[in-house]
Amino acid sequence: SCNDELHWHLDYLHKEPNVGRELLFELLPESDAQHGDWKLGYRLLQSTDGMPLIFDYEWLLDGRLFFYLVDSNTGGESSVVSCLLIRAFFNDFIRDQNISLNTLPSMLESIEKGMATIDNAQPMSAIFGYVDLADEALFIVPAGLDAVWENKRERHILHASEQLVLNAAKNKVHRFPIMQRNSLLLNNLGCSSFKLELSFTSVD
Repeated sequence: SCNDELHWHLDYLHKEPNVGRELLFELLPESDAQHGDWKLGYRLLQSTDGMPLIFDYEWLLDGRLFFYLVDSNTGGESSVVSCLLIRAFFNDFIRDQNISLNTLPSMLESIEKGMATIDNAQPMSAIFGYVDLADEALFIVPAGLDAVWENKRERHILHASEQLVLNAAKNKVHRFPIMQRNSLLLNNLGCSSFKLELSFTSVD
C-alpha cells in the first residue's frame, strides 16, 4: 500500500542520512520568480557539509505567495524525514486552501499533525509566511527562527516563538504592509545566511 511504501522510504532515509541531505539540497527551488509586476529572489549561503536550511515557495495564480524556511539541523535523527513531510503537507495544504484569515495557523496545525506521525519527531525551527498582493500585506509566523522584515519605511524584528511540534500553530501571526521593495533576513544560523527579496518592478 501507499502507506507501507512511504514508511519504507522514510526508514531508508533514516538509515542513509547523506542521501537525505543531498535530496534536501536538490529540492531547493529556483532562486528567482516573477508574478505580474512582482519579483521574488532569494540568496541562501550555506555549507554543503552540514544539514541545510530549507526554503520553499509556491506562487498561486491569484497572486498569493506562500513560503517557509526550516532549519533541518534542528530535527535530530528524523530531520530529513520531517523536512520531506513538511514539504508534502505544505504543498497539499496550498492545493486545498481557500483564502481565509486563519490560513497560517491552520497550515501549521496540519503540518504538526503530520509530524506527530513520525516516531520521536524532534522540535524543528521554522518560519512560515504568505503574501497577499491584493491586500498588499505579508502574514508571517516565526516558529523557532528569528528574522527581520524590512522595507524603506519600517523594520520589524521577529522573535522565534515555539518550534514546530511544540504547538507552533498557536504562535502569533504578524501582519506587515508590503512596499515596492521588501526583504526578509535570517542570520545567526551558524554559518548560513538567508535573504528573501520581494519587489514591485513596474515598467516606467
